[in-house]
Amino acid sequence: AKDRLDESVREEDRKQNELNALEQDNKNKDDDDDDDDEDSGADRRKGRKRVGKLQDRLTQEDLDLIEESKGNYRAPRDDDVDRDDDEARKRKVAKIQELRNQLFIDDDDDGKEGRKKKPKKAAVENFDEDGMAEFIDYGDDENGARYRDDMDMERSGQGVSEAQLDEANAIFGTDFLEFMAEGDNAQDDDLLDDDERESKKFRERGVGVDLGVDSDDDVDISDSEDDDALFGSGDEDETTGEKRSEALRLKREQRRLKKEERRKKKAEQRKARLRRAFEPVQLIENFCTERDDEIRIKDAPERFFDWKTPFHGPSGAITSIILAEEQEALWIIKRIPDIATEYMIIETEADTSMTNEDFDLKKRAIVESVIKTLRFIHREKLEPEFIRKYRADEVTSSTVRDNIFAIMDEDTEWERLLNAKKKVEALLETVTSTANADDALGADEEYVLKLKEDLKLAKDRLDESVREEDRKQNELNALEQDNKNKDDDDDDDDDELFGDDDDDDDEKDKDIAKQKESLMSHLKTTQSLVKVCAEQVSSVEASLKVAEENSASTQPGQKNAIMASNKICRDKLWHYEDFKRYLANLNDYNHVMDFYKYLTLIKEGNDAVRTKNSLATDGTDTKKRSRRFDRDYYRTCVSQGLRQICYQFALAPFRVGIKLEDNLTKPEGFNWDSSLPGDNPNEGDDLGPRQWNAPVNDSDPTSFASELVSSGELVLLAAMDKSGKLSEDHPEVSDPFRGCRYVAAMELAYEPRIRRHLRELYKQKAVLTTQQTPKGVDVIDPFHEYYGLHLLRNKKVKDHFHPNERELQQQVFGYSVEDVKELNEKLKSNEKQSCIQYLNIMKAEKSGHIKVHIHLPLLHGDSEDWYKKGDDYFKNREKQDLGPLIEELRKAYYPSDGDMEEWNNERDKILRFALTNFLLPAFEADMLKDLRDAAIKVGIAEAGKNLSMMAMEGPYRPSHLLGDNRFLVPTGDLPIVGVCCASDGKDASYLAALTERGEVSDHLAIPSGIQIDS
Repeated sequence: AKDRLDESVREEDRKQNELNALEQDNKNKDDDDDDDDEDSGADRRKGRKRVGKLQDRLTQEDLDLIEESKGNYRAPRDDDVDRDDDEARKRKVAKIQELRNQLFIDDDDDGKEGRKKKPKKAAVENFDEDGMAEFIDYGDDENGARYRDDMDMERSGQGVSEAQLDEANAIFGTDFLEFMAEGDNAQDDDLLDDDERESKKFRERGVGVDLGVDSDDDVDISDSEDDDALFGSGDEDETTGEKRSEALRLKREQRRLKKEERRKKKAEQRKARLRRAFEPVQLIENFCTERDDEIRIKDAPERFFDWKTPFHGPSGAITSIILAEEQEALWIIKRIPDIATEYMIIETEADTSMTNEDFDLKKRAIVESVIKTLRFIHREKLEPEFIRKYRADEVTSSTVRDNIFAIMDEDTEWERLLNAKKKVEALLETVTSTANADDALGADEEYVLKLKEDLKLAKDRLDESVREEDRKQNELNALEQDNKNKDDDDDDDDDELFGDDDDDDDEKDKDIAKQKESLMSHLKTTQSLVKVCAEQVSSVEASLKVAEENSASTQPGQKNAIMASNKICRDKLWHYEDFKRYLANLNDYNHVMDFYKYLTLIKEGNDAVRTKNSLATDGTDTKKRSRRFDRDYYRTCVSQGLRQICYQFALAPFRVGIKLEDNLTKPEGFNWDSSLPGDNPNEGDDLGPRQWNAPVNDSDPTSFASELVSSGELVLLAAMDKSGKLSEDHPEVSDPFRGCRYVAAMELAYEPRIRRHLRELYKQKAVLTTQQTPKGVDVIDPFHEYYGLHLLRNKKVKDHFHPNERELQQQVFGYSVEDVKELNEKLKSNEKQSCIQYLNIMKAEKSGHIKVHIHLPLLHGDSEDWYKKGDDYFKNREKQDLGPLIEELRKAYYPSDGDMEEWNNERDKILRFALTNFLLPAFEADMLKDLRDAAIKVGIAEAGKNLSMMAMEGPYRPSHLLGDNRFLVPTGDLPIVGVCCASDGKDASYLAALTERGEVSDHLAIPSGIQIDS
């Protein structure tokens, strides 16, 4: 009633505003010059003519209101208002007039009292769909009458019906209605604005009706033609009319927004009161929650409401298959064992009797079946069972139809894989761009260093040329001096004493001339070289001066950038093009996350180096420590430059991963002539086979470490005392490469290729062993449910998983189709039994009866009393057989041409430390998680099958009545008894008397321990 009163008052206010605007226009007309009276009269006649056109569309109530606004007051009719209520109407009109004067005093410029206005008669708007209710037959009983009453109450806007009140009372009791009524009355005033709070003072009890509509929304108040037709033309002052209309429109819009805000606030407060007063279970059972509204709006089976996996195919009615769909379908085929086996059987048949065309058609049919299944699920929101039963013409593969639920799971896993790849790509771009920025920051300083080196070489060449010039000049001077001394001798005395020797002198003169000519030629060449070297020195000095000025003025932190780039060792840790290609080919989520962990480790080390060299400028690099406290020592070692030292005798991790992958996956092994994407092997020796070998040093490790410690490059971190001096008794003094090996081992263990292939090798070699706990020793006997699970010894872990594609192809090589099917059934059976057994092991472990160990086979075998050993006996990784793993690493890590035994010992320490401290603990944790996931998946599938068999089991019948259609043929009056025997002796057994259709008519419980005799 209050809401209807509010609506009536707002409607009255709107009409009064329009009336005031019309009166103001009339007043402005009267003040105009007499010369314009004729034009004004014409305008008024024009306005009245438009009013006449609209009168046909106005109701009688609106015409009465218009007449009242013009001063033509008409007494109320008998059919509208009773004469006994005339005084009450006058009081109401007076109150409304007073409210109008308070709210719209600015519009009433003449100070005229408002004219009395007759209240508008309430009318209920009838819609077509309400009229359709007359055709609904509710019946003649009491329930039908109640339904009709409910419909009448709803159409008349009178609130909640009696039937609805009864239902609410039955659910919540009468306290609910009292609680809601008190809450509404207490907070209604808080939800009103100033205008409505003021107008509420003038309301009387029972006044006003609910029109069922919002007048502000249903009436078009922005139509300028209707405003002019009702209140006169605004042609004489168009600007004023536009301003007035805009002001009215803004005010109404403001009221509408306030009303919506109040509705939302009131709904939220009502929900809060409900949550405080009632239990959540009651609200969910008896009210439509927001989740129910979302499910109703989504208009899809409830199964798909929480299934948020997006569709990777084309939208709309496109039928052509795109590349993304085909890639996903092929990936799903390899992930589901049954479909993968069918796909492999087709390949086996192709080797025998099928043609290539038939072979392609069969394989294509499986791929298209998977694609169409995904389209039915995503586009049409069809249930898996519906697709299996009614879309066999589209999904032609029977194996695909039987594994639709698995396809849905793998579709979600595919989306997870794509998101992980995007995450890794973003991290790779971040690491690479940061390294590129550091390289660019130190480019000018590197140029200066290069110029200094060139200047030094140019000066050395100039000095050598000058010395050569002096030497040649001295030789030439000496030769000329000898000739001069010879010419000064007395030729006559020589002739008298020794005779005539002119022929010998001529030959000597010729030799001296030749020698002199040669010296002159060399001297000229040397002088030219000196001139060239002098010009080169002058040019390099000028370039060096300019480069130093630019470096000093533009990049003061370039030296730090060069030091950081050297410590980061970018070329030793990642190759952008190779990593991009490797990431694109990954098809397993765990492998992608291995990639992410490796890049995260590298980024932490790089950030530590940049922070150490004052290059961390953004907010993310200002954190003093990472959340991974176990990497503090790693970050410290890298920041001190130990990464740069360790790769002077160890091979880069990503190159080790490439070699290991080729050795394990390619029959021919690793090719030493291979190169990385984007590299040109003809550019130098560093890009040839030498890049795949570990660096070889001429000196032994002790001498090499001493030189680095003396030069300050190698810092012995843990050997320093508080005063900064070396502690002679610390083990790092005798083992200076300890920090270097730690860095190399950690980065080697996180390399994605190494983790991927060593994990597969670990899965093939690992075994499972169980032991009794003290609690299990006391209670497990031959009759206990966990008997047989408490002493498992070296059970192969690989039995719990289906073989991967490469292993399966090796096993079925040369098999016929029947052999492949038989092998697949055998593998599935072993996998199912092993997973169900591990479910029981998980149950026993959770109850505290047994302990589970995942480990590699022990070196010297198990002792006879292995079940009495403690946890350290199985967790000591030094006693496990690491040979299969470490031998593969040695092939890829050691130099192919051999090296000193001391250096190979250092490399062997790196490999063992990486295996025992990083790889094996991670593999054991991953294996336990994979075992649990595989066991739960198989357990759920088997439980579903057993439940389905139990649900579809028919009633008990004598053996002579069993037939092909035993579930369909009625049995007439033959008494049938259903028997349910208890598996536990403590539980009762039940007998149920069944009807001919298998329905229970009566039952009897037989307690345990009681024998019923005939």
